[in-house]
Amino acid sequence: MELPMPHSLPNYDNPRHRLLTTKEAAAVAHVTPACIRQWVKRGYLTPTASYRRGKKVHLFLESHILKVERDRRVRQQQASKVTNHPPIDR
Repeated sequence: MELPMPHSLPNYDNPRHRLLTTKEAAAVAHVTPACIRQWVKRGYLTPTASYRRGKKVHLFLESHILKVERDRRVRQQQASKVTNHPPIDR
């Protein structure tokens, strides 16, 4: 008797399912590994999984990395915009 196949297996080519180490996450986001660690420390990013291999290794979903990087970029662009407001007539 053959067991039924699951309806859908995760597509690991899809960023929603791909797990990355801190170093790989940094490469995807075009930042340093220290920046990824700061994002975790500041609460912008949460590891999906962790394990010990001499030292603690965090794993992140690629889709989460891309979202945090995009949000960071948008915030930087908004902060760098200089708005010229017309003078207020009183």
